[in-house]
Amino acid sequence: MSVFFVFLYPNDYHNLKAAIKAVYSDSDTEQIFLSGGTVDSQTILQAIRERDYSLLPEPMREPAQEAFDTLLHTGDGQLCDFILDRASLLAVYRTGKVSKNELIREYAELTVASTDIKIAVRSCATGKSLQVILRALAPCDSIDVKELAQAAAQGQDKILEYLRSTGYADAEEPLKESVSAFERWCDNRIMRAIRPQKYNPLTIGPLAAYLLARESEIRAVRMILSAKRNHLPEQSVRERLRESYV
Repeated sequence: MSVFFVFLYPNDYHNLKAAIKAVYSDSDTEQIFLSGGTVDSQTILQAIRERDYSLLPEPMREPAQEAFDTLLHTGDGQLCDFILDRASLLAVYRTGKVSKNELIREYAELTVASTDIKIAVRSCATGKSLQVILRALAPCDSIDVKELAQAAAQGQDKILEYLRSTGYADAEEPLKESVSAFERWCDNRIMRAIRPQKYNPLTIGPLAAYLLARESEIRAVRMILSAKRNHLPEQSVRERLRESYV
């Protein structure tokens, strides 16, 4: 199952984030963890409670300690999130980078790059400093995080100008529309990448593609149900739906 860990690391780091905040605030840990990670959630909780980071996989130890110490010393939950979100991206990227499967490599690259762009856009909108932006971005091959961070510190027009020099130039129009439109663009790009895997039966590609497709379908169902509860117009819902696998 280790070939699929690239899809499970976000659950691990969500659970790590939840454990740190629960221990910090001495709050209830009922129903705060996600299932389906690579590390048992109770092991993560024990590691934080006992400050025994050796219980965690080696790549998680340093960010876990840094995030918990940061929260203890500053009380800044957002900075704690920055540290762990970046660590999660790095875990995805490192695993994807060494994968023998082209789909997983492409998924990891696009996941990290698109998340970096979203972070840059949101940081620009909220006036984050260059230092904070750099701390949040995770390096990858298709994005120069230093240039992206510098652009984000100067304004959205600079972000768009930088993206025109990358493989994400066609993200400009969705970004001008809204962050949610850009997120839809990212999801659709992944969907287009996984469709050819149906014809590669001798690799893990079809299984990985199926997993991503099912997650996309579940998100679509959640979106539709939420829209119906809030009485949103049908056209508004259709604009937010992603392309399907089949």
